[in-house]
Amino acid sequence: MRLADASIRRPITVFMATAGIVVFGLVAASRLAVDLLPNISYPSLTVRTDLPDAAPADVEQFVTRPVEEGVGVVPGLVRMHSVSRPGQSEVTLEFASGTRMDLASLAVREKLDLVTLPREARRPALLRFDPSLDPIMRLRLAGGGNLKRLRRIAEQTVQRDLEGVAGVAAVKVSGGEEEEIQVEVDAARLNAVGLTVGDVTRRLGEENINLAGGSLTEGRSEYLVRAVNQFLAPEEIGGVVLATRPDGIVRVSDVATVARGARDREVVARVGGEESVEIAVYKEGDANTVTVARAVRRRLDRLQLSPEMRLVTVADQSRFIQAAIGDVMSAAVVGGLLAILVLFAFLHDLRTTLIIGLSIPVSVLATFVIMYRFGLSLNLMSLGGLALGVGMLVDNSIVVLESIFRKREEGLGPVAAASQGAGTVATAVAASTFTTVAVFLPLVFVEGLAGQLIRDQALTISFSLLASLVVALTLVPTIAALAARRRAGTADAAPSLPPGRWTGFLGWAAYLAVFVPRLVIRGMGRLGRGSAPVVGRLLVPFDAGYGALSRAYPRLLARALARPRAVLGLSAAALVLAVLMGLMLPRDLFPSFTQGEFRFNVTLPAGSALEVTDETLDRLTRAVKDDPRVRFAYSSAGQTDLSAFAGSAREANRGQVAVVMKRASDRRGEEAVAATLRREMDRIPGLTYEFERPGLLTFSAPLEAEVYAYDLDTLATLAATVAQRMSAVRGVEDVETSVRLGDPEVRIAFDRDRLAAMSLDPASASRLVRNAVQGEAATQFSDLERKLDVRVRASEDQRSLVSALAQLEVGRNRGSSVPLAAVARLAVERGPGDIRRIGQQRAAVVSANLEGRDLASAAAEIQGALDALPLPPGARVTLAGQNRELGESFASLRFALLLAVFLVYLVMASQFESLLHPFVVMFSLPLALIGVVFTLFATSTPLSIMVFIGLVVLAGIVVNNAIVLVDYARQLRVQGAPKIQALIQAATVRLRPILMTTLTTVLGLLPMVVGIGEGSELRAPLAITLIGGLAFSTLLTLIVIPVVYATVDRSS
Repeated sequence: MRLADASIRRPITVFMATAGIVVFGLVAASRLAVDLLPNISYPSLTVRTDLPDAAPADVEQFVTRPVEEGVGVVPGLVRMHSVSRPGQSEVTLEFASGTRMDLASLAVREKLDLVTLPREARRPALLRFDPSLDPIMRLRLAGGGNLKRLRRIAEQTVQRDLEGVAGVAAVKVSGGEEEEIQVEVDAARLNAVGLTVGDVTRRLGEENINLAGGSLTEGRSEYLVRAVNQFLAPEEIGGVVLATRPDGIVRVSDVATVARGARDREVVARVGGEESVEIAVYKEGDANTVTVARAVRRRLDRLQLSPEMRLVTVADQSRFIQAAIGDVMSAAVVGGLLAILVLFAFLHDLRTTLIIGLSIPVSVLATFVIMYRFGLSLNLMSLGGLALGVGMLVDNSIVVLESIFRKREEGLGPVAAASQGAGTVATAVAASTFTTVAVFLPLVFVEGLAGQLIRDQALTISFSLLASLVVALTLVPTIAALAARRRAGTADAAPSLPPGRWTGFLGWAAYLAVFVPRLVIRGMGRLGRGSAPVVGRLLVPFDAGYGALSRAYPRLLARALARPRAVLGLSAAALVLAVLMGLMLPRDLFPSFTQGEFRFNVTLPAGSALEVTDETLDRLTRAVKDDPRVRFAYSSAGQTDLSAFAGSAREANRGQVAVVMKRASDRRGEEAVAATLRREMDRIPGLTYEFERPGLLTFSAPLEAEVYAYDLDTLATLAATVAQRMSAVRGVEDVETSVRLGDPEVRIAFDRDRLAAMSLDPASASRLVRNAVQGEAATQFSDLERKLDVRVRASEDQRSLVSALAQLEVGRNRGSSVPLAAVARLAVERGPGDIRRIGQQRAAVVSANLEGRDLASAAAEIQGALDALPLPPGARVTLAGQNRELGESFASLRFALLLAVFLVYLVMASQFESLLHPFVVMFSLPLALIGVVFTLFATSTPLSIMVFIGLVVLAGIVVNNAIVLVDYARQLRVQGAPKIQALIQAATVRLRPILMTTLTTVLGLLPMVVGIGEGSELRAPLAITLIGGLAFSTLLTLIVIPVVYATVDRSS
C-alpha cells in the first residue's frame, strides 16, 4: 500500500509526526473540560408570570389560559403543560428535538407581547431549563447558636467571597433569620389618635431620606447641596412625628414599639439536626464544574470564621464527576493492559507486543487533539467511548503485524515483508475500520436525550479507530522494518543522516527522531530476551490450549462444511430462540444511576405550620444521621427545589430530606438508609413523600399517569383512585398525586354598600388588611454596609388570631371605629393548592418510582389496571413519564440500527467491489444478536438505551472478523485455490489474529463490566452488550461464516 510504503521509506517523518501527536495530545488532554455528561440541550421553555395575591383559579383564568392561547401556535411546539399556583403561573413549552432554541425564544417572546394580561400581573419571564441551573455545591453554615449572626456572616462574608470566584454565576443564601427593624403598631392606641397603619408607613418613608439638591456657587467655590435625613439609629424611628393634635404631638413611639427583629421565616435549614444557613453556589453556563468547584474550595479554605462556626459542604457535584471520570480512565488503562497481556500470550515476544501496544497511547492522544478541536469534554460518554475502543485500537495493528511476520516467514526481507504484509491486509483493515465508523452516521437521526448522549461517544470511538488505522498502516510497518533490520544485523539497520547535512535545532531533532526509536527498540528486544525463559514457563498452559485448538479447528471446520444444513439449521434455531428471549427481556429507559446522594420531597397536610414541618424533617434526619454509612443528613423546611430554575414560592407544609452517603457507589447501603426513612415516614399520619436522586437525564418520574377532567372535584377523586390502583402494583413506590388542597384561607367578602357609606372601596380596605397582617417595608435602615427593611404592621397578638382580625379597624364613622367584621364577612375555607393543565386541558399527574422491577412490565400492568377503571363522562387517563420517553427513544434507536446495518453493507460492498461477499459477512450480525440476548439474560441486564447504543456499535465491529476471514479466502480463490480448501486455509491462517483481536477487545471491556466505582451502572450495560455479542459471534463466525460462504458461493 502506498501509505505503508511511504512510511517505511521515511521513518524520520513518521517518528516526528508521532512525536508531534504525543506532545499536542498531552497539551490537549490538559486543556479538555471535565464534566459528568455531555452538554445536553433540553428543548423546552417556561413562561413564568406573577399575579400577586391571586388564587389559583384566578391565575388560571386571567394569566395561564391567555398565555397558552398566545404561545400555542409557535412553530416546533410538541407539548405544552402548565401549573397555576397562588400568585404565579408557569407554562412549560416542549419543542421538537433539534429546534433552535434561540429562534424559539424570539418567537415565544413575540407571541407574549400580544397577550393581554391583568394590570396587576408582572411582565412574563422566559426561562430555559439547563442542568447547570442546579447548584454545583451546597454548603451549610452552622454553630454559634445565633441564627441572625449566621445569616449575616453567610451574606456578608461567605457570599461576597464566593461571588468573586471565576466561573461562579451566583451564590444564594437561605435559612437562618433575616434581620429587620420591626415597628409593631398597637391598634387601640392608633385608633385613639385617628391614624392607620398606612399613615405610619407613609410617614416613615417621608422621614428617612437623603436627597441631592443640586449645587451652588459662592465666589470661587462650588458646593453640592444634599438633604441628609436618613435614620442613623433605630431609636430615631420612635421619635418620628406622625401627627400634631391639639393635645400634643403624636410620635411613632406613642402608638408602636420599635425593635430589631427577624422577618417571618420561609425556610428552616438543618444539618445533622442543628439549624444552619444554606449557601448554594451556581456556576456560569459555559464554566467547567470541576474547575469552578476547585476554585471555590480554595477560597473556602482561606475563610476566617469564628471557632464555634463550621462550614459543611453537604453536596459537591465535582467530587462525583472526578471520581466517575477517574474510574472510567482506570477501566481504560486496565483494559489496555489486559489487551497487551493477551497479545504477549499469543506472540511470546515482548518487543512485538509493545510495537502493537504503541497504537493505544498514540491513538488516544491523537483523539484528544481532535476532541479539543471539536470542543468535546472529558465526560462519562466520551471517555466511555475511549474505554470501549481501547481493546479495538490494537486490532488493526495485530492484523498488519501478523501479516508482516507471515511474509518474513516466507523469506522476504525486512522492508519487503513490511511493505507487502501491510499491503496484503490494508483493504481488510480499512474496511473493518470504516464499517465501525459508518455505524455512527445514522445516530444523527436519533432524537432526544439518547441522541445527544451518543454523540460524544460516537465521535471519540470514530476518532480513535481512524487514528489506530493510520497508526497501523504507518507507525507499525516502520517500527517492524527497523526491528527486523536490527534483529537481522543488516548494514541498513536504521536510517542515518548524511554527515554535515543538518546542523542546529533541526539536526538534533532529526537525530533524536531516528536514534531514540532505535534505542527503544533495542531495549525492548533485550528486555524480551531476558524475560523469555521465565515468561515461557508461565505460558506453557496457554500454549498447550491454543495448540490443541489450532489443531482441532481445521478438522471441526471440515466437518461443518460437509454438513451445511445441520450447521445453518442449528444457527437458525438459536436465532429464533434468541428473538423469543429478547421479547421477554425487561426494559428500562436508563440504568438506575447512584451518585451517593438521594432526597425525599416531603409534604405534610395542607395548613401545617413551618415549625411543624421543621420538627417532622428533623425527626427524619435524626433517624439516619448516626448510621455509619451516612456522611450527612440535612433538611430544608419550606422548600423542595434549590435550582435557579425554581420559582420564589414557598410552601410551609413542604420540605426536603437529603442524605449523602460516605461511598457514592454503595447502592445497597443507600437502599437500606432509604428504607429506614420510608418506614419512619409511613408512621406519620397525612405525610406523603417522593423519592428522587439528583436529576441528570430526564424530567419525568419513572411512572406518570395523566388524569384529565374539567371539574376540579372530579379530577381530585379520579386522581386519588388512579393513585390507589398504581400503589397496588408490585414494585411501585412513592405514589404521589399533584392534586393538593391549598392552605386554609381567611376569605374576606366586603359589603360594597357599607364600604361606600364610609367613602371606602374594596381595594383600599384590602390594603388596610394587608398592611396590618403582612405589613409593609416602609423604608430601609442603613446598618454599616447592610440595608435592613423597616417593616410596619400590627402587633403579634392582633394579627395571629382570626377573631382579632375581625376587630381590625378599617375606618371611622361619626368618630367611632368601624371594625372589619362590620363591613365584611370572614370565613375560613380551602381551595386547590394549584391547577395543572396539559395540552390546554385541566389535568392531574400521578407519579411513582420503581424499585426492583423494570419499567416496561410495570407500565404494562398499570396500563391494564387503568383500562379497567370506570371513568366519568369527559374524563380520561393516559400513561406517560419515562415510559413514553422509552418508546420514543427505542423507536429512534431501532431506526438508527437498521440504517447502520445498511451502511455497513454499503461500505463492505464498496471495499470488496462485490455484492456477494458483504452478504456473507452480514451473517455475523444475527450471530452476535444471539450472544447479546443470552448474555443479557445471564446477567439480568434490562434492555435500555445504553444496550441499544451497544447494539449499534456492535453492528460495526462484529463484522471485522468475518471481513478478515472472507477477504483472505477471496484472495486464495483468486489465486486458484479450490473453494473448500481456500475456506479451511483462510480460517486456519486467520484463526490467531481473529482470536487476538476478539480477546483484546473483550478483555479491554471487562473492567467496565465489573461495575466498580461511580457511574459504573451507566457504562456496564453497554460493555456487557459488546462482550456478549462479540464473544458469541466470534465463536460462531469461525464455523458458520465459512459454511454460509460455501453455500452462497455454490448458488452463485
